[in-house]
Amino acid sequence: MNLKKRWLYLIFLASAFAFAGCDIGTAPSENQIKVIDSPVDESSTSIQTVKEIIQLARMGKVINSEFSIRTEKATIIQKWGQPVTDPNYPDVLFYTKREIEFSVNDQKKVVRITCDDHRLEQIPLTDVIQTMGNPIDEYTEDGKHVLYYQTGNYQIYFGFEVPDKTDSNNPRMTYYYIVPMYDINTQTDLATTILRSAKKGTLPYLPKDLGIGTSKKLLFELWGEPKDGSSDPFLMYEEKYHTDISLDSFDKVAEITSYRPDYKKLKIDQVMKEIGRPTEIADTSKDVPHTADAIYTIKDQFGQENHLIFSHNTKTKQMIYVRLYHKSETD
Repeated sequence: MNLKKRWLYLIFLASAFAFAGCDIGTAPSENQIKVIDSPVDESSTSIQTVKEIIQLARMGKVINSEFSIRTEKATIIQKWGQPVTDPNYPDVLFYTKREIEFSVNDQKKVVRITCDDHRLEQIPLTDVIQTMGNPIDEYTEDGKHVLYYQTGNYQIYFGFEVPDKTDSNNPRMTYYYIVPMYDINTQTDLATTILRSAKKGTLPYLPKDLGIGTSKKLLFELWGEPKDGSSDPFLMYEEKYHTDISLDSFDKVAEITSYRPDYKKLKIDQVMKEIGRPTEIADTSKDVPHTADAIYTIKDQFGQENHLIFSHNTKTKQMIYVRLYHKSETD
């Protein structure tokens, strides 16, 4: 197995085994990708391939396979024959001649599909961004430049060779893979996803540039002014985005509170199982009966200390809201 596949599988281990293969909730619309009809060259083969990737990803498929996420392992083997095996990776089906691999969970259902079809080598990074818009996230990891998007119920990760001096602005794609958003019934991996975003100073599904420290001006450019009459320093976007924003004395975002419906199905026991025990648990029952805050003190990518709060009902254990805030020295 090549190094790329080993790297991909290590990432997969963090989440795949917990996924139960149940129906997944609808992904949030505000961050979903949109196919841009211009100014791209519609005759470009690579553009057409990117559009095909989008269409199939919405169905949980990749361009070189008839099988989708949640397909049973036995079904794939029955139609395609036995895969290449590696004792170090017993939960991955490698079909090297078909340029594809399937990762399965404990229920023997596909939870991740990785494609390294030879056609991907013809797709430059610029064609992906022109066709799909700006990514939700973009980073470099293990020698690959990665673009992250969402479409329908799925996440797409595109990997590109880190550009060298001869092609510094337009690297070529080497692989991509799709995974479900998360299991909407058990909320598996949702707390992990929230923590991962919080360490970047934001919460999941927010616009790329919206997070702790974002200016009021940029906030209004991204979301517009609140429609419910709320004003500084508390801005409410609950109706459209299920989110409230608090500004500090410098008109920068200091607190983000999310009331997303899918968060409310998350239970505090699951949170602690996924990301560990909180720094502290604050009893808030004097303000609201039968409530408490599980507070995680974390540092973001810049070393700034923030607080991630899971407010929950102490009887039902269900989440009320998720909050990320930065407490300044002047507070």
